[in-house]
Amino acid sequence: MKIEFAPLHVPLRRRLQTAAVVQWVFSFLALAQVCLALFVLLCVSDWWILGALYAGWLYLDRDTPSSGGRRSHWVRSWRMWTYFRDYFPITLIKTVDLDPRHNYLFGFHPHGLVSSEKASASYLLSRPGGGHAAVIAVGGAPESLDARPGADRLQRIMGVAMPLFHARGVFQYSFGLLPYRKPIHTVVGHPIPVTQNPSPNKDDIDALHSLYMKGLTQLFEENKKNYGIPEDKHLDFI
Repeated sequence: MKIEFAPLHVPLRRRLQTAAVVQWVFSFLALAQVCLALFVLLCVSDWWILGALYAGWLYLDRDTPSSGGRRSHWVRSWRMWTYFRDYFPITLIKTVDLDPRHNYLFGFHPHGLVSSEKASASYLLSRPGGGHAAVIAVGGAPESLDARPGADRLQRIMGVAMPLFHARGVFQYSFGLLPYRKPIHTVVGHPIPVTQNPSPNKDDIDALHSLYMKGLTQLFEENKKNYGIPEDKHLDFI
């Protein structure tokens, strides 16, 4: 396989953008494991008292993730996030103005691996005064694992579908774990008014689900031509 290396003379801005994505990939894939290993090493070392204190803090602070977390304006204002956005780049397009007096639940498509918890979403959506939003990666791991581009063709040829992925490295463009620089356009549609119902039945859920799929289909059809999607391509719900 021919390897295409990245050029040496690349603007510093692009290098910083790549570094921002590298840290994000590392955080997603390995940061939790690294922190767990450090915690175990701390507990079996002469500094075990620090590990015990940290374990106590984890227990006392166990409800924080379900009650909004610890928002840090300092972390949110890091320049690194700007570099991360500009790497692809990422663009957010809204099709309607949202009333800041309400809370919103966003469905993110086509799929994702980010987990969600009922208690966390309920906390945000029940906050008085509005201005809060929760985002759910609809489908989760089962749906994302169902997407296997080229797997059927490989299975016909080799008798087995290999777990392949398409990405680049830090210093070359041929293979690796970094995503390619491809524009990401996220389009936000109009909100669907929902009357709070503590005990919805199956018909209530199906009716709201039908409204959501109809709105999602309309949003896709109205905007696909702006992003190079052929007219004969349509959403396929699974």
